[in-house]
Amino acid sequence: MLTQTALVSERDKTYAELPAVEPQAEIGELPRLLPREEISDPVWDVILKVNEYGSIGEDSGLATIYRHLAYWPGLLELIQDRLEQAQQAGSIPIGAASVVEITLEEGTRMAHLLEESDVEAMSDYARKKIANYVDGPFHVARIVNIGTALSRWLDTAG
Repeated sequence: MLTQTALVSERDKTYAELPAVEPQAEIGELPRLLPREEISDPVWDVILKVNEYGSIGEDSGLATIYRHLAYWPGLLELIQDRLEQAQQAGSIPIGAASVVEITLEEGTRMAHLLEESDVEAMSDYARKKIANYVDGPFHVARIVNIGTALSRWLDTAG
């Protein structure tokens, strides 16, 4: 999300390099992404319900993370319960807006790292697609926010 935001941001002339951060944990591989026809209807219904949290409109897209989690329908039901609570408390849009704010700031800081000629060669169509993907709290930012919350919930359940 940061690198894509950098592609559509104005260059920040006051860039200050931040220290590198080492990853904290090894991340395992996700199982194969299941196509719709390999997911039972009851599990698919839960996936669609979970995907609604934090989204607006009818075409917010289906986050692939939920299809990855189709292997664990019980976990999806727990996620649904937690997201319902977060939605009622209003914390999903607040968190997503925070993700957008941080991403715009850091994406703008990173924009100077791009080759100007590569950015100029990008089609208007590609630029619009990227801008739509990263702009606003109801697109990918909501999933970044929900993924962070999920990680924290799993850490406390541990």
